Amino acid sequence: VRINFVMEFGNYGYKDELTRAGWQSPRTNMETEIPLRHWHLNDPGVVPNLLQTGAGSPTGIVVYEGDLLPEVFRNQVIHCDAGPNVVRAYPVKKSGAGYTAETVNLLTGARDNWFRPSDVCVAPDGSLLVADWYDPGVGGHRMGDADKGRLFRVAPPKTPYKFPKADVSTVEGAIAALKSPNEATRYLAWTALHAMGEKAEPALAKVFESDPNPRVRARALWLLGKIKDNGPKHVLMAINNEPNPDIQSVAIRLARQLDPQAKLIVQHPEFVEKQSLLWWALGLRIGIPPAKPKPLPLDVCREMAIGLRQFPFGVPYGGSQWDSRQWAWALLASRHVGKDRWYLEALAIGAGSDWDKCLESYLGLLTSTDRQFRKFSDSGYRDIIWRSRSTKTPELLAEIVLDSTTPASECPRYLRAFDFLPASQAKDDALVQLAFGSSVDEPKVALVNAEALNRLKGFDVSKNAPQKAALNRVLDSLKGQPQFLTLVEKFNVTDRYPDLLALAAEKPDDQIGIDAIRVLLAKNQLELMGAAMQLPMAVAAQERWAKATVGLATALSNSGDAKAVPLLLPIVTSLNHYPVDITRQSIKGATRTKAGATEVLKLAEAKSFNETFAPALAAALSTAPLDEAQRAVVAKLFPSPAGKDSKPLPPLTELAKLKGNAGNGAKLFAEAKTAKCNNCHIVNNQGKDVGP
Repeated sequence: VRINFVMEFGNYGYKDELTRAGWQSPRTNMETEIPLRHWHLNDPGVVPNLLQTGAGSPTGIVVYEGDLLPEVFRNQVIHCDAGPNVVRAYPVKKSGAGYTAETVNLLTGARDNWFRPSDVCVAPDGSLLVADWYDPGVGGHRMGDADKGRLFRVAPPKTPYKFPKADVSTVEGAIAALKSPNEATRYLAWTALHAMGEKAEPALAKVFESDPNPRVRARALWLLGKIKDNGPKHVLMAINNEPNPDIQSVAIRLARQLDPQAKLIVQHPEFVEKQSLLWWALGLRIGIPPAKPKPLPLDVCREMAIGLRQFPFGVPYGGSQWDSRQWAWALLASRHVGKDRWYLEALAIGAGSDWDKCLESYLGLLTSTDRQFRKFSDSGYRDIIWRSRSTKTPELLAEIVLDSTTPASECPRYLRAFDFLPASQAKDDALVQLAFGSSVDEPKVALVNAEALNRLKGFDVSKNAPQKAALNRVLDSLKGQPQFLTLVEKFNVTDRYPDLLALAAEKPDDQIGIDAIRVLLAKNQLELMGAAMQLPMAVAAQERWAKATVGLATALSNSGDAKAVPLLLPIVTSLNHYPVDITRQSIKGATRTKAGATEVLKLAEAKSFNETFAPALAAALSTAPLDEAQRAVVAKLFPSPAGKDSKPLPPLTELAKLKGNAGNGAKLFAEAKTAKCNNCHIVNNQGKDVGP
């Protein structure tokens, strides 16, 4: 569970932004901790979490604006988490363009773990009301108690539940109600004042100018901004004269609603000399470039950056040749010095789908000397390139990766950024440069080469000897790893197929061994595998061959691929010329498909096999994908062992329909004549304890 500060247009990482893959899908630069991995936090394009709260069942949430509770809870988010039986607050502090937070428990189920807080709200008197559905468990509609529930009121001892009745029929009464800590009361007040329009304007202006509570002032400003024809005037006044950055941010959001496309230039000629209301509201009071922008808090710059998303290109800045949006974005981007993911994502939201123009302006803002410095030393520059989606981004990412000051530990971050860039020649060129480049830093070059090769598509290295040599160096460093298989398959490296064969024989029950044999089957390497399974003439080589071939037969069997059947059937039908273990694995694998099982059944019907293999044939054919008639033949050839009273057991399909008898099972478990099950096994805490 996580707590977020929501920036409009942001992506919060529940799925991979492009592929929609879930959190468990492997990815480059994957987070090391599973709670962080859930939200794709290392991917460019994900707004960071404010707080991780661990596993839970999040329910109701509110901002507490009362004054009855202690100071630590005032003006803070309060949240119910039913799973761990707790109601918490998350006191926040500003940190650049974002926030930090801590957790402070308000109510816990320490004395009663049936406490399941489901919602929380603030009463008109400032006390807190918590609904408790009161249940032994949570999740999946698993309700253990459908009858009981509780309500808690949280307030200082002996505080009476008392408050004046809200009257929103007058301006004065509605303004009083606008200050209520209760959300429903504030809603009634806001709705009434909005409907009053100009009638409420003088009183609202007075509240905005003089009320000591910034939240009340912000609500008054929003109402003033929504008054028909007069809204822009109040927004302009707030931007010009307001020292509080939170209220400046409110004014910017309001300006975006009032003037998303600079239409107010026409509607309000008095604003023309200050460009558009939107630009003035965004605080870009900077004169004609290259004048420096007026320093503003980063949280205000954050809102300005988000506001750029809706503003069109092609609007000149003042009388200059500069495009207003490009120039503004470059100035805002120049404020990013790294280590502030909130601000970086706000810049990206502002760039939207116009990264080419925005990044061009940003790079143009830097002098050539400063640009060289930023390329190789400045974390702010590197951040912006990592997050950008420009046609120039691949080239700039490659520069950063190949730079000697970029350590190997940081390379996965920049390589992951390639996954979010659209297919293009520039991207392919950058990946080729990374895939076949060299460096004195061997661990770094191996990592970079492998990651870049994984991202190349439709590239033929066989036509380029140096590139093929580079690919082989990468493959040597990845032997025995999943990436080795991926690259051999992708680039059709035929001289590495024997390596895949050896890997399959060595690890036939591991996923990597199974995947290796599947690659060979997909590449139709039947001749290579068939030759490996031929019994050698030399007696000295037969023992070594047998061990490898058991592994190979096991891998073929585990693959479940129909192409494996022609390789396994000759062993099954070889009249016992092969070692027992190889034959058993071949029987198992050959019966994984209907065609193979049919051939093995014919062998069984002809009794062309050693009785030693009867159990293996019976087990394999009993689960093979055969039709009803064939199953009847299997049942006749391999009847089930006798049951009670020495009568044959019915077929498995009939056994599955029967109702069991737990008492008889327990008796058999403890008193079997041949070997007691409870000598080795434990059921319901009965039997021999043989350890975990």
